[in-house]
Amino acid sequence: IIDFVQLYSGFIKDIDFTEKRIFVVFGAPTCPEKVFDSAINFTKGLQKKFNERLKFGLSYGTSFVGFINSKFKSEYVSIGRSVNFAARLVSSANLGEIWVDERLNNNISNSPVFIGKRKFKGFPQTVPVYRINSGSEIRLKASDKFIGRKKELKKLQTFINEVSAEKTGKTVYIRGAAGIGKSRLAAELR
Repeated sequence: IIDFVQLYSGFIKDIDFTEKRIFVVFGAPTCPEKVFDSAINFTKGLQKKFNERLKFGLSYGTSFVGFINSKFKSEYVSIGRSVNFAARLVSSANLGEIWVDERLNNNISNSPVFIGKRKFKGFPQTVPVYRINSGSEIRLKASDKFIGRKKELKKLQTFINEVSAEKTGKTVYIRGAAGIGKSRLAAELR
């Protein structure tokens, strides 16, 4: 499992041998380029490796991730609604199932199966729940709107036009922090 966590840029937050649970965080302490891909491919890879004898709960959202210290103890924690909801999802899922929340579902183009609205401890209202079919390939949605980056896009288009006119080969290197929109810029260029 540790190899899978490292392969998909996850971080093992906690292992509970009594409950036979592992808590893996994606996007902290560092964020991979495609955090949704990492989390989903991690779960699907483990499902395949363990012949669907595992169950998963995936939730996307903002949480506090960092160290909480006292004079005598320091602990790396992940606290927030999405963390709690992922725990509720995995507790409710059956073996072989991957349950996801609505925010994660909204970022997947071949949408998971809608299970229904469910009531969970700690959540005052019913919440929509989705299941990813273990055999299905997951495709993530690209944002419909291209916001900003018009200057960068124009530079790239000009560069490509010049290369085409010269009939030469050149390389463009797009660099930036994770999540800043490099893949979206490249997709818009196509």
